[in-house]
Amino acid sequence: MNKTGSLILLLIALNIATSQIITIPIEKRVPEVENNSFLDDNEQAAIDQLINHSQFMYSGNIEVGNSKQTFNVDFDTGSNLLWLTSKSCSTCHQDGFKNSYDCNVADGCNMTTTPGSVSYVDGSGVFGHIAKVPVAIAGLAPSTQALLLVEKSVKNKGLQSDGLMGLGVYDEHNSNNVAFVNQLFKQGTISKSQFSFYLGFGEKESELIIGGVDNSKLANPSEIYYHPIILNGQQNDSQRWSVAIKSVSFGGQSVSLTSQNVAIVDSGTSLLVMRNDIYKQWIQYLKSVASLKTIMSGLTVFYSVKCGTTLPDLTFTLTDVNGVDRNYSLPSSFYLVKNGNICIIGVQGGSVTNDVQFLLGDVFMRRFVSVFDYTTLSMGLSQSVANPANAPNKAQKHSIESTIALGLALVAIAGLIFLTIRALRK
Repeated sequence: MNKTGSLILLLIALNIATSQIITIPIEKRVPEVENNSFLDDNEQAAIDQLINHSQFMYSGNIEVGNSKQTFNVDFDTGSNLLWLTSKSCSTCHQDGFKNSYDCNVADGCNMTTTPGSVSYVDGSGVFGHIAKVPVAIAGLAPSTQALLLVEKSVKNKGLQSDGLMGLGVYDEHNSNNVAFVNQLFKQGTISKSQFSFYLGFGEKESELIIGGVDNSKLANPSEIYYHPIILNGQQNDSQRWSVAIKSVSFGGQSVSLTSQNVAIVDSGTSLLVMRNDIYKQWIQYLKSVASLKTIMSGLTVFYSVKCGTTLPDLTFTLTDVNGVDRNYSLPSSFYLVKNGNICIIGVQGGSVTNDVQFLLGDVFMRRFVSVFDYTTLSMGLSQSVANPANAPNKAQKHSIESTIALGLALVAIAGLIFLTIRALRK
């Protein structure tokens, strides 16, 4: 789950007679309708404006309440809950939140007595109560959605979105624990109970597609492989979009893993996080083939190389639903994050949680279109057409310190989030 950066989204809702799809193209500051070649002439598109913030964050618009108030949120596959700030939240205003929601019955919003909070490892968090409110994307039929209405914000200055929308497997605060996208499917708004991400480098190419996959964003549409998610037997927020990694390879070295080495493909994390021992082994290998510069941010170490340096691929092997091993290789042009004339390695090591050792964030998702399917409870991956050469020449330059701080904050949010909803049960 992401937590910093400025963002813009362009939501294209595609109501298709035979295959209803909502496409959310993510752009950077230049709203423009693209020629979506995967659509037929009789297909309709509803378009909203979007932004991709320097490859560190992708977010988009939703409409809340009968008034259809627009909020810009980070769509996050690593969490389950939608949260926005309350109009009465004084600390939210102090932290710089510009848009807030006023829950009232006339707007179709009903407050509950269920308190909730989202806390992050960096000490920040949001606290409030759960509401039930109509939520829509791109003007389509709304679906009643649980909303954490934030009444207290702690250490959230610099967060430029209005909130966050979890796209988890379940949402235990919705009716029958059904997640938002699955609700759209059940009410007939979309014909497939799935969503997919294409994250690009350019200004007008990234997409969140609700209800299908944009084949024009796949390098080879015939090569999309689905992987079963690891089921924990509980249809609640503890169930994640988690898959098992069989091995990690680099430079002729291969580290075999067990089924307990779990990864989440997480749209809410800007970087990529690996199990710490494997990360250290990989860094030692990189030091043997290239000149790495150490950058310290508190107790956290990042590494950089001179831009233009080509490093070895980093490959993750996953077993698909048919028992076939599939290799997903990241060229260094995808895992190096440019900051002025310095390129920072956008991979970090750490013990994420006991049950999640890898967070495959935006660094990974720019290389592979990612599909999340509720019907089969599986996750598909396919090499995308994203090209690092399409990144704008006049990309915003951050200081090294602020770039690292941004990355750390984003990492801190994704899989490191601890959601503590304390439902009042009799």
